[in-house]
Amino acid sequence: MTQPRYQIFVSSTFRDLQDERQAVLNAILKLNQFPAGMEMFPAVDDTAWLHIEKVIEVSDYYVLIIGGKYGSIDSESGLSYTEKEYDFAVSKNIPVLAFTRSDEDSIPVGKSEIDSQIREKLRQFKQKVGNKHHWNYWKNLDELKANVAISLAMSFATNPQSGWVKAGGIEKSELLERLADLQKRYDRLLKENQTLSENLVFDDSTFSFGREFVPLMFSNGFELEIKISWIELFLYLGEHLIHQLSERAMANQINDLVSSKSGIEIDVAEESFYIVRNQLLALKLIDIAIDGRAWRLSPKGRELYLAHVAKKSIVGESQS
Repeated sequence: MTQPRYQIFVSSTFRDLQDERQAVLNAILKLNQFPAGMEMFPAVDDTAWLHIEKVIEVSDYYVLIIGGKYGSIDSESGLSYTEKEYDFAVSKNIPVLAFTRSDEDSIPVGKSEIDSQIREKLRQFKQKVGNKHHWNYWKNLDELKANVAISLAMSFATNPQSGWVKAGGIEKSELLERLADLQKRYDRLLKENQTLSENLVFDDSTFSFGREFVPLMFSNGFELEIKISWIELFLYLGEHLIHQLSERAMANQINDLVSSKSGIEIDVAEESFYIVRNQLLALKLIDIAIDGRAWRLSPKGRELYLAHVAKKSIVGESQS
């Protein structure tokens, strides 16, 4: 009987574990198996995430490597992309092999989380994994590589998956059927993603800044509702986001816009500010720097802003 070859998805934070990832990839190749991972998707966005899910879904085993970093966080879920990958693998019942450092106190500061809240996210993530799976420990590259090779070999023997076999190992008609099915599923996902991207545009909806406002000249707050259309809000901010601005500066710009609408000088509630930010992020109209403190128009946002500005200019000239 032809022995299958397995696709193994390797999941971890990237920058701090590049050497470790390479060691694991080499170990998988020496086992004559297929490694897969984020090397295929160096920049993770919503489009790339759909493909990552697809690669995980067709993988036979999932290898998780945890060091001292939690990793880049997805703004929508609040989870790191590593944790999202893990959750998806578990939801698809893919066998998980988990590896973490046995000498956490020895991890260099540059490869550890400094922020206490992010450290807590990492602790909770490790606890979640430990509640479902056995941790394998490592403290250097050789130990990690050996543990991964041994663990995978044991999994192949005790928990074999379907894997991939040479064309001669199965009927050619069955192979063609599988390929056709994969192509259909890929085309469907691609079409769904394209439809979602095309539909993410502004309509005539408005956003209500309706929480408590505190005029600077008074000490007592009061309730006030001010509605501003999303497109007006975006175009106002876009004028300032052609060049990158800090988050604090953007909050001031929103305050100025709402103040001009209300006729009094007010501070927008922090909750409203984050709703605006997250909506623009969800529509992929802005990008936020890694440290989370600077905004700028995304390529899509710049295109939309310039298109509206050009349209407005043309309408103005025709009316004059």
